[in-house]
Amino acid sequence: MPRTAKNPLAHRSIVGLRVKLEACTREKGAVWLAWCAPLDVMTQAETERQAMESLREAVELWFESCISRNVLDEALVEAGFN
Repeated sequence: MPRTAKNPLAHRSIVGLRVKLEACTREKGAVWLAWCAPLDVMTQAETERQAMESLREAVELWFESCISRNVLDEALVEAGFN
């Protein structure tokens, strides 16, 4: 179905996902580490806030990558989600 004034969303795919995951931070030397244990994703930055912002982005990219490769269900099961 082509995109028209009556159907402006034709040929678009919009996915909204809101997930709450546990994350922790710790200072190691001159950097802060942020870790999302359930997905085993970790980032580092100069400040705790920057590390958490980076972690949010990394987790978002993890989900986007899984969705684009059509492996989200498999990846979530592997991460311990049922």
